[in-house]
Amino acid sequence: MLRLADLGCLLAYHDQLGEVFFALDREWRIAACNEAGLGLTGRPQAEVVGRSYWEVAPHARGSALENAFSNALASRDRVEVEIESQMRPGRHMRAIVLPLADGLAVSFRDVTEQHSAEVERQRLLAESEERLRLAADAAAIGTWDVDLPGRERRWSEQMKALLGLSPEVQPDPRLFSSLIDERDRDRVNDLFRRVYRGEDAGRYAAEFRIRRASDGAERWISTRGRVLFDGQGRAVRALGALIDVTERRGAEEALRDSEELFRNLAEALPQIVWVMRAADGVATFYNRRFRDYHGEEVGPEVGQRSSLIHPEDRAGALAIRDRAVAAGVPFQLDARLRRHDGAYRWHRMSCVPLRRDGAVHAFIGAATDIHDVRAAEEALRESEERLRNIADHVPNGLVYQAVREPGGTVRFIYISQGLERLHGLPVEAVLADPGLLDAQILPEHLAALQALRRETPDEASSITIELPMRVASGELRWFLRSSAPRRLGDGSVVWDGVELDITDRKRAEERQQLLIHELNHRVKNTLATVQSIAAQTFRAPQDVEEATRGFEARLIALARAHDVLTRENWESANLAEIVAQAVEPFAVAGVERFELSGPELRLRPKSALALAMALQELATNAAKYGALSNGRGRIEIRWEAEDGRMRLRWAERGGPPVARPIRRGFGTRLIERTLAQDLDGEVALSFETEGLVCAVAAPLD
Repeated sequence: MLRLADLGCLLAYHDQLGEVFFALDREWRIAACNEAGLGLTGRPQAEVVGRSYWEVAPHARGSALENAFSNALASRDRVEVEIESQMRPGRHMRAIVLPLADGLAVSFRDVTEQHSAEVERQRLLAESEERLRLAADAAAIGTWDVDLPGRERRWSEQMKALLGLSPEVQPDPRLFSSLIDERDRDRVNDLFRRVYRGEDAGRYAAEFRIRRASDGAERWISTRGRVLFDGQGRAVRALGALIDVTERRGAEEALRDSEELFRNLAEALPQIVWVMRAADGVATFYNRRFRDYHGEEVGPEVGQRSSLIHPEDRAGALAIRDRAVAAGVPFQLDARLRRHDGAYRWHRMSCVPLRRDGAVHAFIGAATDIHDVRAAEEALRESEERLRNIADHVPNGLVYQAVREPGGTVRFIYISQGLERLHGLPVEAVLADPGLLDAQILPEHLAALQALRRETPDEASSITIELPMRVASGELRWFLRSSAPRRLGDGSVVWDGVELDITDRKRAEERQQLLIHELNHRVKNTLATVQSIAAQTFRAPQDVEEATRGFEARLIALARAHDVLTRENWESANLAEIVAQAVEPFAVAGVERFELSGPELRLRPKSALALAMALQELATNAAKYGALSNGRGRIEIRWEAEDGRMRLRWAERGGPPVARPIRRGFGTRLIERTLAQDLDGEVALSFETEGLVCAVAAPLD
């Protein structure tokens, strides 16, 4: 250990440093003093050396400096102390006291600048701590500070409030531990023990539950802090802060529950589900259905999968997606997606935006397999197209679908194109106003139709009705409507029906009825005619064989006339055909015996029969006695129409000379009386020398 006699070098050293240096003996007398020390005292060396330090610096008596001197002597260890100089007011000096074998060595260093800086630092630190305290109070952050050597603990009022403690409660580590929920207590206490041992660089962070002292409520607390250590690794101070994060934990828990619910739902759905970032279109989630369908295992960032879209659908699908993403709106599209076996199936993809703070940050989408549905729809469209095509080309008919409205009216939901062909009405017009079609129904039939519509229940098997309608052209035509109800899935009823134009059938039925009546009348007349022919033929005694032949000839003539009328539906007969049929049996092959001429004229059935019978009698008589009885005779039959009357002339030439018969037979009476009566006209027979002439005149229908 140094002695006072060994300090010569220290005096010069401190002079070079500009520091004050004193050497004192055990009685506090100044044994040595350098120039800086003399300058501090303001006295010459003679007045300083050898005198008591307390005489030179009486203000130091009882101060921290005296305590430092005593401690150094007692402890035989270096002691430092910072004091404000009384010799130089406003200056701060750091005194370093070194014990010597026979006294003390004291050096003074001017630390005024350092002291000012420290004071400023302390001021700034205090301000910072105050701001921190205010911020902590405003943010509901509790803080604590533990001085381990001094065993001093400070809990902020905010920390006590978070723990449910009153402001008067004193900090106590056992109290803090008791408020930690027993589910987290061991974990938190173990954390504090580890950081106090210096693990994790003395830093810690944790979240745990507490039971608030005031009401026992469970709250989540987040804490962060640090333990400070001295040079020997001993913990000297612990600082920390805590905050109530119950709401955040609740929101996070709700978010986790929501995400878990979404994932469970997405995995359970039969559709492909994904989440796509709005910024770059990269998908961040795919469900199991995606992996099953495409046969791929994917990570958290699966990227874009546009290559899975059929090349023919890709450009259109991406264009729809990009426009919707740019606008931040939902979108839907149909496209074919490739399956793991290379096959493509139609999917309907729907996406909706996910917003955060009002901005779209992602899209959630689902793809539903509609391949079978689309195929069924395509088949249905083809079937409907076939049915529409057939319906539009139904001959003389149309197809419709309608629903009944209150009051007995109908509203058409479909009508085939046959409507315009049959009724002269545009389809669009009738779809808009069904009354246009009802207006064509005759009033007396419309009322019956509306009553039928009102009274027929939806459970009826069908409705069939025949209606006369005056179509757009003004023509009156008959239609048959037949419809049957069909109940839809929503419970409503649609009536499917057809309408057929039955005008021709109606007319045919009318003609058939007329023909039946006409046939009854004709049969009666024919029987009467046959009866008359028989009576006239067999009245007078004559050769039976000849009478029979005459009777048969007359019946054959009657039958031929009937043939002509039958072909004409008994409405009328062609005069030329009646004449030709009457003379045909008397024609000779290769010989021109008859000359027929006249215009196209038609006779009533009654007139045709009478004329046919008369011509047959004339021809038979000519074959027996007249122009047909030899090989040279000719017969000229001419007819014409004049002033609304038919005029026919039978003239024979080239036969034997003709004489008026003495007795008028059946043939003559048939010609003169019956023919005139049936024709409602006149018949004249002239027995000229050259041959018989028969002139017939009758009104034309």
